[in-house]
Amino acid sequence: MKRDRRQKAAVAPPMCGAQTERAAETFAAAEGEADGCRFMRGTIAGAKHPHPTVANCTFDHVTFVECDFRGIRFTDVRFDHCDLSNLRLDGAAFCRTEFAGCKLLGASLAEASLSHVTVSNSNCRYLHLAQGRLKMCRFEECDLTQAVLAGCRLQGAAFDRCRLAEADFSHRGAIVSTAQLPDLVPLLGVVADDGYE
Repeated sequence: MKRDRRQKAAVAPPMCGAQTERAAETFAAAEGEADGCRFMRGTIAGAKHPHPTVANCTFDHVTFVECDFRGIRFTDVRFDHCDLSNLRLDGAAFCRTEFAGCKLLGASLAEASLSHVTVSNSNCRYLHLAQGRLKMCRFEECDLTQAVLAGCRLQGAAFDRCRLAEADFSHRGAIVSTAQLPDLVPLLGVVADDGYE
């Protein structure tokens, strides 16, 4: 049986269980791991890696200001209409995480690991994902203008109906599957022409 080369990446959604509602401002004050919480409307300001792991949580209409979450681990987390602009997430790990209607303007996720992540209807202009690892990730209807994905390892990553003007996808020595070629050729500014001699 022949596989459809344009088949969508099978991204697993967050598996959020029961959650306790809390004000967004309580996120930085909580000790230990943040688990099973729904942080509602508000601002999280100046937090510097308050938790090593955030699991089974939802952030709903939360604004992050001058936060530094380098190396933090997010599992089964949903960000719904959040502002994560200029957030420092270098080396962070995301597993079964969803960003819906978010603002990730200038957020830094250099060397971050994203597995089963969906980003939809989000402003990701100037997003920095250089040297990141994206496995089974989907960007849908996002603005990735001038985003940096240089040196990323892309395995099952999809960019559906995204604006990719001036995005940097430079990959020296990249190895891609034949199924990914139809999606990558336009990004590289290459025109496929079977009549070339």
